[in-house]
Amino acid sequence: RAVICMSRLVPGNKLDAIRRLGADVRIVGNSQDDAQQEVDRLVAEEGLVMLPPFDHPDIVAGQGTLGLEIMEQVPDAASVLVPLSGGGLASGVAAAVKGVSPGTKVIGVSMARGA
Repeated sequence: RAVICMSRLVPGNKLDAIRRLGADVRIVGNSQDDAQQEVDRLVAEEGLVMLPPFDHPDIVAGQGTLGLEIMEQVPDAASVLVPLSGGGLASGVAAAVKGVSPGTKVIGVSMARGA
């Protein structure tokens, strides 16, 4: 069972994709902090295990595999663009890219009118 708690700021296409994978999606509040309150409730009341979306070393390391794949496919990349949100993806990709190619620039990008 996977229960994913997110705020109203999450784009519909992302919600649809998560639902298609079979998760129970819960939209709570207007921020990640609001959604986290629901996570904390589920952990306390239902005994679920919290898997952080971005701020955990294992999550960052897992996201870093993307950076390794990029560098395998484009070893001479001058720059890599990474979408920003919670920072786990950007942290992992940056660590992997810089570990393989210290001179490659890693640039974080955010959607217009993003949180």
